Amino acid sequence: ARTGRKLVGSAQRRLRAPHARVLHHGSIPLRAPQATPFVASIADVADPAVVSPALRAALAAEFAAALDLTPVPGDLDAEERAAAERARDAFATFELRVR
Repeated sequence: ARTGRKLVGSAQRRLRAPHARVLHHGSIPLRAPQATPFVASIADVADPAVVSPALRAALAAEFAAALDLTPVPGDLDAEERAAAERARDAFATFELRVR
């Protein structure tokens, strides 16, 4: 069933130096969040448990092909984790979020 609602919202930034990488921010909701039940989600059209693994693999393959990159699975290193925590803390204040 088609709902006619927007499913994906995202943004990307591609950096070439010091090494090639892509920062992708976005989401494809598997189920509508409780706080925003009106948001379109995969569950509107399919079983998320069935779709999720195939969707994850397809997105990784398509991003890699479109950006001519090779995905490297792994965890964040200590420096990346610290940067993510600083960003989380910086955006946790209401004043910063409403700008």
